[in-house]
Amino acid sequence: MLKRIVVTALVLVSTAVASAGEKYSDGRPAATLRLDAKDHGIVLRYGDGPDKCDILGARDVWVFEADGTYYMHYDASGPKGWLSSLAVSKDLLTWKKKGPILDFGKPGEDDAKSAAYGVTYYDGKQWHMFYLGTPNVTAAPNLIPGFPYLTMKAKGKGPAGPWTKQKDVTPFRTKPNTYYSITASPGQVVKNGDEYLQFFSSTTRKPGNRCVQRTLGIARTKNLDGPWTVDPKPMVPIEEQIENSALYYEKTNQTWFLFTNHIGIDGGEYTDAIWVYWSKDLNKWDPANKAVVLDGENCNWSKKCIGLPSVVQMGKKLALFYDAPGGQSVSHMKRHVGLAWLTLPLSPPRRENAKAKNQPMIVAHRGASRDAPENTIPAFKLAWEQGADAIEGDFLLTKDQQIVCIHDKGTKRLAGENLSVSKSTLAELRQLDVGLRHGEKYKGAVIPTIAEVFATVPKTKKIYIEIKCGVEIIPALLEQIEKSGLEPEQIVVICFNAKVLEALKAKTPRYKTSWLASVKKNKSGKFTPSLEKVLETLKRIKADGFSSSHGGIDEAFIKGIMKNGFDHHVWTVDDLKTAQRFKQWGSKSITTNIPGYMKNRLWGQSPNSE
Repeated sequence: MLKRIVVTALVLVSTAVASAGEKYSDGRPAATLRLDAKDHGIVLRYGDGPDKCDILGARDVWVFEADGTYYMHYDASGPKGWLSSLAVSKDLLTWKKKGPILDFGKPGEDDAKSAAYGVTYYDGKQWHMFYLGTPNVTAAPNLIPGFPYLTMKAKGKGPAGPWTKQKDVTPFRTKPNTYYSITASPGQVVKNGDEYLQFFSSTTRKPGNRCVQRTLGIARTKNLDGPWTVDPKPMVPIEEQIENSALYYEKTNQTWFLFTNHIGIDGGEYTDAIWVYWSKDLNKWDPANKAVVLDGENCNWSKKCIGLPSVVQMGKKLALFYDAPGGQSVSHMKRHVGLAWLTLPLSPPRRENAKAKNQPMIVAHRGASRDAPENTIPAFKLAWEQGADAIEGDFLLTKDQQIVCIHDKGTKRLAGENLSVSKSTLAELRQLDVGLRHGEKYKGAVIPTIAEVFATVPKTKKIYIEIKCGVEIIPALLEQIEKSGLEPEQIVVICFNAKVLEALKAKTPRYKTSWLASVKKNKSGKFTPSLEKVLETLKRIKADGFSSSHGGIDEAFIKGIMKNGFDHHVWTVDDLKTAQRFKQWGSKSITTNIPGYMKNRLWGQSPNSE
């Protein structure tokens, strides 16, 4: 598993700018479809395991159910190294840690330095565990297991053990000049006809490649305590860069779904997403049939690094467990275990939806503000009718600590009468008519509260919340978001004041943030702010993206933003040619006053089509 690679194996490569449409700088395949899981967040934190067993991290999970109890094997990183440990639960949300279930092997044995990642299988009589052993680790204190990764065997009388190592059983080993020459570590076991299949993790190095290549292989046996035969070819090509396996069979469409970890590259390599492959035949897998399930786009708390998956069914939902370090970190250490959900039954995503996934989101600037009075409920409702993917609104705090949707700090431009928002109560502000200036049709429109704006947002859409004041708004804002019923993935907070976003992230990392700035070229042709300054700010405030004006910025600047793991957004674009240019450059969203027109022309579809 990548998470256990020694420092010498974690190859850092120079990052080249990817060509248009290429996600990874070295050309490794990308998944163009999505089967999005709904993230719950952290359910097991590292640090409080028995005898400090996970004081340095909790990761690499395997979750299974037996007699109404859920069992989690996770790699506990303690002072002496990494060992598979046990936690139990009745609801998948609250876990009780029991401590290590395996110990280190004797000096010279294959698991002398680590006995981790315990994958289980119950044959109706005996519990079997296939675990990862290695004789190599990095220096203390991290003691990260290193190559080779080897599959080893243990048995137990029950799902909680105790587990007895079977040193006389050698399932399979690494083999020179094969796709599993460096690692042959355990994966899920499935009974298929009269034989057992194990989808194991394999690694090799192709001549001329600076990075190792990873994929899954299939090993076969008819005796779980005997040797396994490894297929001569991997499940999918080694260029896929995946490792670890978790399978689910969907009876309604007779399809197997295999969840796995994808390895991305950005300066260095790290686990960047959970992918899923699907097939109706366990022996035949098409590398084109894959989709992203969880990454920084839909994970609430870890925006760059997502680790090893495990799945277990609970009623009409499929629980997806994973590990992650949180924020923008890609560290092997100090990881927690998270949980996300998929609704059953599962169906492969339709390829015709890929076009939509590759399109920039159309964000309605202050609603459909060309056709209706800005920042009003009529403008936001009209934006949804016109097919907007998201709305953007400006928000200020009133004298009585209410949040209202208005751009200016005073009301003169919109209502004729000049009231200061911060010095007026909500009741005073609601007496003003902010619609009449847009025509008799909108006479009587009032300044809405943030709760009223939230109430317009459909379940599949988003809202960009632009904070127009300071950090004093944060407590009330978080309270209103929690009351709204909106999911974290529907929320993006934007602001010109970087300190506001930094303070928000310090309170909670659940919501995506994007720093706003107008990019210009000075007389000497240099950008202000510079790309270096923007990246430094984004990293310091732990933002997820950068929102820029459309004038003065160029493709290289935007690619520099995205190459460093941040989304790019652009405002406010009402010209189709300009929008097409930012679409080609890869901007995540385009904010516009005319969402209906832009959605129709840029996406090439009618405003209300899905």
